[in-house]
Amino acid sequence: MTAPPRDFVTRQREDAVLILSLNRPERLNAIDLGLLQALNEALAAGMADPEVRVLVLCGEGRAFCAGDDLVAQVEAGALDDQRMRQFVNALQQVTRHLMLGDKPVVALVQGWAIGGGFSWTLNADFSIWADTARAYLPELGFGMFVSGGLTHLLPHLAGRAKAAELAMTGRRVDATELNELGIAWRVVPAAELREQGLRFAHELAALPAAGLAHFKRALLGSELAGLEAALQAETDACLACARDPQTVQRIEQFLAQRS
Repeated sequence: MTAPPRDFVTRQREDAVLILSLNRPERLNAIDLGLLQALNEALAAGMADPEVRVLVLCGEGRAFCAGDDLVAQVEAGALDDQRMRQFVNALQQVTRHLMLGDKPVVALVQGWAIGGGFSWTLNADFSIWADTARAYLPELGFGMFVSGGLTHLLPHLAGRAKAAELAMTGRRVDATELNELGIAWRVVPAAELREQGLRFAHELAALPAAGLAHFKRALLGSELAGLEAALQAETDACLACARDPQTVQRIEQFLAQRS
């Protein structure tokens, strides 16, 4: 008997709030092509649905998102450029949905937010972090590259030097420090994350939709060109790094040490 297809992103409606949950908990919601395709489809549908006013992005299980699935990354290194570009383009399309869509996005962050998952918290209009949540950027240490417009967004939020530190050292940072840096909008007790996050989402959903849409577009305003330039530069760098045999070797050595 054939197993039903895996639902990598679950969708739940609460009145005008659409809750999208990353659903690979056994892999800490790590990013692979299946998850990216499902998330892009869910975001596009939510942004287009006139009954939806606010989107909430969260993760099932112990983590928000553990970044790239490193096993998939090793496999991607052996694939042709067209397949790798499909993955990276899908990764960057998530950011375009989150930031260029008309509706507010609230990210609820528990456990780890790593790499591309951390970038998605920057893409949200509001990120609410559990007080036990942590984040870091491991990409440069593997010879990979960051994504999600992070090269444009993180310096604006935390300053150039701090952005360079977090990306170049891969240092783990907790929710309190992220809040102090202006990266985490709000930090709440872990047990209250979903309750407080959904309460805020419903408060946003009660506001007139047209005004929210216009304000979101205006707020991005002159930064749009910078964001698009960053996304394109990151795409080129991600592809170049993925083709480097040493990058694959570093990831393979890391996975071997953990097995």
